[in-house]
Amino acid sequence: MLGVGVGLALAVLLLYCVDPASAGLYPACPLHLLTGLQCPGCGSLRGLHHLLHGEVRAALGYNVLLIVTLPLLAWMLGAWAMRRPAVVPRPLGIALLLAALGFAIVRNVPEESRARWALPEASVGFESSRADSLPAP
Repeated sequence: MLGVGVGLALAVLLLYCVDPASAGLYPACPLHLLTGLQCPGCGSLRGLHHLLHGEVRAALGYNVLLIVTLPLLAWMLGAWAMRRPAVVPRPLGIALLLAALGFAIVRNVPEESRARWALPEASVGFESSRADSLPAP
């Protein structure tokens, strides 16, 4: 158990010191390499690196799902380290799986399409109608 703790501490130290965005040290996502799509875990290392440096907004930008579920993951790791069962209630487990699936889908939709979903009235001609309503200089 001590070896796992030391290994985890060294991994966290490495992640703190070496930026995954600039170093070729970390593995690339196989799904992204093969398809160009981002899986629910893409951006996790970069997000954790920024979180370790106290840059919460940047961490959320890389992988919001990981940052939001980090307390649950920490609880599960702590329960495993204390050799207690980390039983996640079934409804929470299903909700997490659905959230990961939804996150994977939404993050791979082009940004302009997401903007149209969120603001359908702004999808066509928004800029021109707004520019027409501005007073002339």
